[in-house]
Amino acid sequence: MIQHNPEIETIIDTATKLAKKFNHENVTVEHLSYGLMKFEPWRDLMVQFGADVDGLLRDLYNYIEKQNSIVNQEKNQVPKKTHSLERVFNRALTQVLFSGRNHVQVIDIFLSISNEANSYASYFFIKYGIDRAEVLNFYNDNYKEEKAHAAATLSRANEILNEYCVNLNVLAQENKIDNADFFAGDVKYLFNDLFIEQHGKPDIIFTDPPRVGMDKEVVAQILRLAPEKVVYVSCNPATQARDLDWMRERYRPIAMQAVDMFPHTYHVENIAVLEKIRP
Repeated sequence: MIQHNPEIETIIDTATKLAKKFNHENVTVEHLSYGLMKFEPWRDLMVQFGADVDGLLRDLYNYIEKQNSIVNQEKNQVPKKTHSLERVFNRALTQVLFSGRNHVQVIDIFLSISNEANSYASYFFIKYGIDRAEVLNFYNDNYKEEKAHAAATLSRANEILNEYCVNLNVLAQENKIDNADFFAGDVKYLFNDLFIEQHGKPDIIFTDPPRVGMDKEVVAQILRLAPEKVVYVSCNPATQARDLDWMRERYRPIAMQAVDMFPHTYHVENIAVLEKIRP
């Protein structure tokens, strides 16, 4: 399960406060970039990297200040995130899930912003010589996450992150989808006997674990439930092969497809469809 990171919450808080200062209707990628560069541990790292942080912050602030098109006509409204900002968070979260980590790091936010090629934030990074590949190497050698955690504010952790999380049950209700329910939790604890008693046994199970693969308890639960089919999406074919081996006496693969979601890297997604073996 993805855990809260006080660093990210502090960055979001700074971005949101800046949007509120100008009564902006939206929090944009540029607001987030300003929050990132104002976050002291990251700012210090960029100074060490050799970037003109003050100049970058000045350009970002001046650009944001002039965004009259997103000024809200009503006062004291909570700014919403733009589609591009949502893309930034989704991209960062995807990177975390595929790398097997349990929380988003500051570098994930930076790299994700850098991928917004048509944004002014990305332009300003390029203008000030903040190259994503060079920063990544410098970050790995010099950034101390534990020290940065201590500098971040924990008090608004849940409040801030919840603003950027979608409640799928509410979304389903708004779109009149009445045949789907959503539950968040560690599947090896959530998917217990009481849950099955209340909701019934599934005909198909979709599983998409992190790179470490499925826990043995999860595999055992799937075997006990014995659905007709299992669709296994994996970002690590090695652990997927191990898990399929654990299930080989009860399930056989009937279809498999690799998907190259990370060009020019050795990473690959692999989807396997398993069918229950009849006695």
